[in-house]
Amino acid sequence: MSENAIILGAGASYDAGIPLLGNFMDVMVRMANTKRAGKRDLSEEDSGLLSKAVGIREKLEGYHARVAVDQFNIEEVLSVLSFESISGDRRRKRDLDDFTRAIGRVVELTCGVTHSGKLNVIQESGPYDYRRFWLALLSLCHSRLVEIPTILSFNYDLVLERALFQVVVGHQHSEIVRKLGVQGFYIDYCNDHCEPVAFRFKQAAFIDNGYASEFPRQVAGIVLEQFTYDRDNRPEGFLRIPILKLHGSLNFPNGKADSGWHPLAALSDPKIIPPIFNKTGSAFAAPIWKEALRSLRECRNLSVCGYSLPVTDTYMQYFLKAALGPNKSLNRVFVFDPCLSNGSDAGRALRNRYAQCFSAPLQQRIDFDPGNQQGTFSGMVELLASEPDVLLDGLSPVPDQEEQYQAVELVRRVRRDRMGGL
Repeated sequence: MSENAIILGAGASYDAGIPLLGNFMDVMVRMANTKRAGKRDLSEEDSGLLSKAVGIREKLEGYHARVAVDQFNIEEVLSVLSFESISGDRRRKRDLDDFTRAIGRVVELTCGVTHSGKLNVIQESGPYDYRRFWLALLSLCHSRLVEIPTILSFNYDLVLERALFQVVVGHQHSEIVRKLGVQGFYIDYCNDHCEPVAFRFKQAAFIDNGYASEFPRQVAGIVLEQFTYDRDNRPEGFLRIPILKLHGSLNFPNGKADSGWHPLAALSDPKIIPPIFNKTGSAFAAPIWKEALRSLRECRNLSVCGYSLPVTDTYMQYFLKAALGPNKSLNRVFVFDPCLSNGSDAGRALRNRYAQCFSAPLQQRIDFDPGNQQGTFSGMVELLASEPDVLLDGLSPVPDQEEQYQAVELVRRVRRDRMGGL
């Protein structure tokens, strides 16, 4: 288990173009009315689904004579639909399913980080910070970090997965990949619905179109080879990348994955869990939350980015208490949120929510302004890349030139022991 954990909320994916909860319904309604996502026309299927979702929301107008329901608050809409679905009326269950699928389509259609799924083609869509996130972690895994931090994400999107593959494939960052000293990697979702696939690094030739020279030239790079492994016998010598998607994901099948399942492809009917109430109450979700609980109980440093611990999310507040309460090794908690750096009422309210959630001794370990980075995902990435010792525990000291070889060999030896050898 990694000594470090990173929690990512909706704010971490904001720069990729995905709307936050506060204006999610507005975006959905606009897309349904205009039949467009940005500059692209919606497909007939997407247009029909979003229009249906808006219609489902409008059915709740009948509630206003008796109770207050904010039709532009996606959490309130989902909460009402969830309780309606257990009434026994099959139409209500279909409404919830259709509305949830529409949420997934809005996320995918607005996401600016894309990938074709081809494992031998250089791709670089979306903001550089998402690629830089992985470059920072993979660079540290060369000589200073034994394991990738456990990543806990509340987001449905595939921003992290696609950015990772963008970094690995090609020639621009191939030296970082080679220095890892592993055969490849696999993403561990702790989800039995996903096909257990790993990706092997292979040498390949690419054309450098003038970045390093005046004329195009052939250079060595990395492509990936995908293969399926036995779930009970994880591949030896492969880097484990733990991504725990607590609310489901656009690439999570509703049932067992088909043989053609790919982690970069958004499914038409994915397994995503609405952000409401009991989130572990299914056989699907329980193993993911169990692993998340274990990772937070064993980590020493925790970074939280893009998640404001809203007062309405009482489930998550109690989850954090249950996870961090028994953790006697917890060293620091870092919270990244833009509202913390501008002296606003929202920033003070966020600090108060953490104060109410944790004891006085733990409050002293919370850093609300790590590295003076304005509380953004970009700021967190900047620290990981330039000052990783601020955020991460268990890093080996920066070696001088004479110690470099010994440091690299030590990290590789420990990693081999944990992964079962190369």
